[in-house]
Amino acid sequence: MNTNSPPGQTRSFTTVFLIEMWERFGYYGMQALIVYYMVQRLGFPDERATLVWGAAAALIYVAPAIGGWIGDKILGTRRTMLIGAVILAIGYALMVVPGESVWFLFCALGVIVVGNGLFKANAGNLVRKIYEGNDSKIDSAFTIYYMAVNLGAMISQLLTPWLKDYVNAHYGNELGWHIAFAVCSIGLVLGLANYALMRKAMAHIGSEPDDRPLNWGKLALVLLV
Repeated sequence: MNTNSPPGQTRSFTTVFLIEMWERFGYYGMQALIVYYMVQRLGFPDERATLVWGAAAALIYVAPAIGGWIGDKILGTRRTMLIGAVILAIGYALMVVPGESVWFLFCALGVIVVGNGLFKANAGNLVRKIYEGNDSKIDSAFTIYYMAVNLGAMISQLLTPWLKDYVNAHYGNELGWHIAFAVCSIGLVLGLANYALMRKAMAHIGSEPDDRPLNWGKLALVLLV
C-alpha cells in the first residue's frame, strides 16, 4: 500500500512519531500518579493499590495482541490506532471527574486498557508499513520511533507529579490529582489534533480494511467485546 516518495515517508513517519509521543506522555503521566492516587486519595491499602495497578498493567501489556489483530483483519491499522487514541483520551478524562467511587476508577482503567490495546500495536505496525520494502531505513526508523516513547515518558513523569503537588499545595488536595490527569488526556488530544492536520500524509498507509468504508457494526462489536 505504501506508494509514498521519501519526503512523503518522512511526513508519514513524523505523524506517527508525534501521536506516539503524546500517547506515551499520557500513559506514563497516569502511571506516575495512579498508585499514589489510590492510596492517598481513595484510601486504598498499599497492597490493594499495587494489586489493582498490577492487574491493570498486565492487561495493558496483553491487550495489544488483540488490538493488532483487529487492526490487520477487521477495522484497519490506521483506523484502529486512531480509535485507540480517542478511547485513551476518554479514559484519562474519566480520571479527571472528582469522586471517590472505586467502581468509577475500575471503569476508567478498563477504558484505558481497551484504548491501549487498540493503539499500541497498530502505531508500531504503521511505522513498518511506511517503510515497507525499504529495509535499509526501517531499523533506523524504529530507533527514532522509540525515542518518541522515551521523550513522552520522560516529560510526563516529571511534569504530572510536580503539577499535582503544586496545585494541591495552592488550591487544595482534591484538585491537583484531577488537573494532572487532565494533562494526560490533553496530551492525547494534542496528538489527535496533530494527526488531523497531517492526515493526508497517512492516506495511503495502513492495512487492507483501511481502504474500505468503516463498518459501524464491526466497530460496535469490537467495543462491546
